[in-house]
Amino acid sequence: VGICAPDHAMPPPLPPGPLGWAHKVQANPVVSLELFLDLCCPFSAKMFAVLERVAPAIEEKHPGKVQFRVFNVPQPWHAQSSYMHEVALAASQIEGFQPWSVHSEIFKNQAQFF
Repeated sequence: VGICAPDHAMPPPLPPGPLGWAHKVQANPVVSLELFLDLCCPFSAKMFAVLERVAPAIEEKHPGKVQFRVFNVPQPWHAQSSYMHEVALAASQIEGFQPWSVHSEIFKNQAQFF
């Protein structure tokens, strides 16, 4: 007999819906692009900047077909990362929160957190 028998095991506490946040929610997307970003990572900032440049063209060429979903992934080797993600989470509690805009501003001002 194991320490935690399968009939007594509890599932992990996961939210009922998809994790991350969707940019411009699409009803029936054909393609879902998932981005795993750390707000303190310079490479994530570069990727987000490219996405900001190309997303409008993708949306124009393929309207309603592409869903962008962003996942916040704080990396332990970025010392200020958890604080930056806490700011984004706190901002998400404000009515009218626009995650794309908040992430864009944090990435643009990323160097101030180092």
